Amino acid sequence: MNRLIGDRLAGGVDPGQGDDLLARLLAARDEGERALSPKEVRDEAVTLWAAGHATTSTALTWAWYLLARSRRARARLTEELDRVIGGRPPAFDDYEQLTELGHTEAEMADLAAAGTIRLPDTANR
Repeated sequence: MNRLIGDRLAGGVDPGQGDDLLARLLAARDEGERALSPKEVRDEAVTLWAAGHATTSTALTWAWYLLARSRRARARLTEELDRVIGGRPPAFDDYEQLTELGHTEAEMADLAAAGTIRLPDTANR
């Protein structure tokens, strides 16, 4: 991360130009209109990366667990992915056609959210 920030700062162009996360962090200003230091930019980027990694891995864990428990849901999702994606890398525009994926995602989110706040009986003793 330090190398990426250093390369962007040394690049000879405004490091805050662009629409990626690093450009936005380098363009950010605090309440006193002071730019973030390279260390602050690194800390923010690492925090966002870690948070995104953890939530994504948790969501995928729930998705695979729930799909493993339902052959019908897994078959419907597999058929849709084969039909829409067909073995090629997915593209952003594919998402609109992946309705079964949307249903699976919503169901997974509902079940996972309910499961995360449910305490085991032993916790109440």
